[in-house]
Amino acid sequence: MDRKFAVFTAMGFEIVGLVVAFVFIGRWVDEKFGWNGLGTAAGVGIALVGWLTHLLVLAKQIEKADVETTTEASQEQEKREE
Repeated sequence: MDRKFAVFTAMGFEIVGLVVAFVFIGRWVDEKFGWNGLGTAAGVGIALVGWLTHLLVLAKQIEKADVETTTEASQEQEKREE
């Protein structure tokens, strides 16, 4: 299985887990403080922002790894040609 595929599959499960967790936390906040759904909305918003931030960090790491792999492959090819 390709590493990129595995990472992004895991990210899908991660967002589902985060949203479900923050819905429950938001409901608890709504009941405790009487916010009429604002706690749930804020919780889901926090979960989405956190997930998006994590997604961008992982994408940069994967891109960096790809660049390094491509550079190494190019250097090996140049050595073979010499």
